[in-house]
Amino acid sequence: MTGPQVAPMVAIAIILAVTGVASFIFGHLIGDKRRFTLINGYTEEKMLEPDRFARWMRICYYIMGVVLLASAALIVLTRAVVAVVLVSTILVAGILIVMTLGARRYYRI
Repeated sequence: MTGPQVAPMVAIAIILAVTGVASFIFGHLIGDKRRFTLINGYTEEKMLEPDRFARWMRICYYIMGVVLLASAALIVLTRAVVAVVLVSTILVAGILIVMTLGARRYYRI
């Protein structure tokens, strides 16, 4: 594949890679620097266990970052754009569901 067919593939890979790096940054800021205000409406005063919440969010964001970066690499290496995007979408949705359910254990609504 060359020319016009490669451009969309590269654009998708770049978007996934940038999103993966952003996920690592969020994981670091929330998990290590305890910047809970990055999560809309979350304050440390309402947390039952802030340390465990920070650890949980860091792990989830790091896993999501790995999935997104791996997806970007797979698109470039295999050129199987549709398959990789579908699988990564399912994985990221699953991670977000698990992240949300897990976060509720440490937060008082």
